[in-house]
Amino acid sequence: MNRYIYYFVFVISALIFSQEYQDVIYLKDGSIIKGMIVENKPGEYIKIKSGENIFVFKIEEIETMKKEVSKFNSITKNSKNIRHGFLIGLGAGFNNGTYTLDSYYGDYDVEYSGFETDFKIGYAPSNNIEIYYTNKRSWFEENGEDLFTQLTGIGVSYFTNKKLRNNNKWLSSPFVSFTYGRGYLGNQDTGFDPYDGNGFSLGLGYEFSPHSRIEINYIRTKVNPSS
Repeated sequence: MNRYIYYFVFVISALIFSQEYQDVIYLKDGSIIKGMIVENKPGEYIKIKSGENIFVFKIEEIETMKKEVSKFNSITKNSKNIRHGFLIGLGAGFNNGTYTLDSYYGDYDVEYSGFETDFKIGYAPSNNIEIYYTNKRSWFEENGEDLFTQLTGIGVSYFTNKKLRNNNKWLSSPFVSFTYGRGYLGNQDTGFDPYDGNGFSLGLGYEFSPHSRIEINYIRTKVNPSS
């Protein structure tokens, strides 16, 4: 017997932690310059942008250079809000779904609704793209049993605001997302048995602040009885 699970999820998410890096130049005179290196000519000079200013230092003026985590914004007003960097997110919402049960008497659909959580951890290589591991899980009740569905896999989000390109500042943006991975349907008391398989999700959302977003997902999972 196969079960096909379809459901829509409305989720409000928060990025719990976002971390970005900055270039730091330590000069021999004791000065420290923090920003983003925009040009490096080996053996001659380093050009660094700090705030609205660009500084050029000869190699002989520099003691050392490092990349450091930017805990506080000392580069630009919005640099601490750059989407680029390590991320952890947690979302919660409600879902409404259907799965198709293939039984001896024929196929029939079972509708359900429940509570949904969405956990993700990953990295944003640019202001437009996030890549992450995600676990989307739904709890619901059917015929007196406490059941759950789950999709665990790799996800990608793409932020569509064109102004984000070549921009080192955070900007609000619509986004689309896709996840593919393992799907589960089981009893909350007994674990992942008796059904597992593969699944995917398609999402559409909007990030309205550096650490908050809303998203609706369509999730489909095909699961089979565990052997």
